[in-house]
Order: sequence, then C-alpha cells, then structure tokens
Amino acid sequence: MRYLMVVAASLVFCVNLAVAGQDVHRGLPTLSSLGVNFTDLMTPEAHEGVVMEVRGAGSFILREKLYIICQESDVDGTPANQAKFSLKKGDTVKATVYRLPNKTYFVSELEIK
Repeated sequence: MRYLMVVAASLVFCVNLAVAGQDVHRGLPTLSSLGVNFTDLMTPEAHEGVVMEVRGAGSFILREKLYIICQESDVDGTPANQAKFSLKKGDTVKATVYRLPNKTYFVSELEIK
C-alpha cells in the first residue's frame, strides 16, 4: 500500500513538471498586453551586458533596467514562443531593444552568449 502511494505521488509530481514546462511560453506577454503597437516603436537600440537578475514572465534586469521578452521577440534567431532557451543571472547577452513609455525595454532580438 505504501509503495502504491509513493508511485502515485511520483506520477502527480511528474505530471505537474510536464505541465509547468508547457506553460512557460504562455507566460510571455504580447506587445498589445503591454499597451504598445509595433507602430509605436521608434528607434532600436543595441544593448549588451550581463544579466543581473531574472524575473518571471520573460523579464530580466540588465544595466539596472527592466527588459521584457515578448511573444514577438526573437531569441537566438528563433521566435521566443518557439525557442528553447534558459536565461540565468550572469549570462552575457546582446539585445536589440525599444524603449517603452513605462521606462522598460521591449527586447526585439536577443542573443545569449
């Protein structure tokens, strides 16, 4: 009986991990959810540096500013909602970004070095 309980708990844990992995790309915001259209984006800027902190929903801190990876972003040449990538503190990145009205940056293209 105890063995069956351990097996059942293991299965539930594995299913939760599988579902969590699938939900990662659903967590990425869209530009429209941020209240921005492509036509609002004016001049791209190139930023490069070391990731200071990784936050949820595709956002991270670089150069003491908040950067947001959206579904419209490209990561290493692949659309972000299809890309398999991990971003962690200390990673060196190069990004093409657009400044948003709320003083954050929309990451258009991201290269993880």
